[in-house]
Amino acid sequence: MKTIINILLFGVFVLFPYAGNAQMISVSGVVKNYVSESAIENASIYEAFSGIGTISNSNGYYHLLLKPGNQQLNISSPGFEKYSQEFRLTGDTIISVQLIPMNFGERETVADRDSDNLTDVQTAVKIQSEKENF
Repeated sequence: MKTIINILLFGVFVLFPYAGNAQMISVSGVVKNYVSESAIENASIYEAFSGIGTISNSNGYYHLLLKPGNQQLNISSPGFEKYSQEFRLTGDTIISVQLIPMNFGERETVADRDSDNLTDVQTAVKIQSEKENF
């Protein structure tokens, strides 16, 4: 009888605490700037269904503990386009994201004498000085 009680106590105090922790799964990653590839500090990482969220550290790293199942991860930072991804969480997962600056796709007009030095995001406007016209 004493042996049975010891086995039950062992199960209650040793095995059950681990069973409760096994239900949480790690989601982590790094948030970077798409253009410069530098880390984005204080980016907001939020799981929409559970309401669990965090912010990225100075290296862009974040870490969440979530329950298994369907998830919707939203990542945002001021001045960048929002990122959202739905997925089914079944095991530890790494989701690293490069956020696109809000003005990245906009066309610019750049005055330059030599249009060969422009990037594909820019539109050239050739300027001739008054001396070249005479």
